[in-house]
Amino acid sequence: MAQTRLLLVDDDRTILAVLAQALRHKYYHVELAESGLEALDIAARNPFDLAIVDMRMPTMCGGDV
Repeated sequence: MAQTRLLLVDDDRTILAVLAQALRHKYYHVELAESGLEALDIAARNPFDLAIVDMRMPTMCGGDV
């Protein structure tokens, strides 16, 4: 069975690290992005089942992602 693929997007590295550690422990495949633009680039190359996106980020807010 394939792992559920998650994309975590946040400009705070600490939050990304904590979420990634918790979710990887649950056997999810997790990829990280530190900006909305980076998230769009990653998502264009890989399909994801779910994205968890910070709503307040510089340059591009989570709603725009």
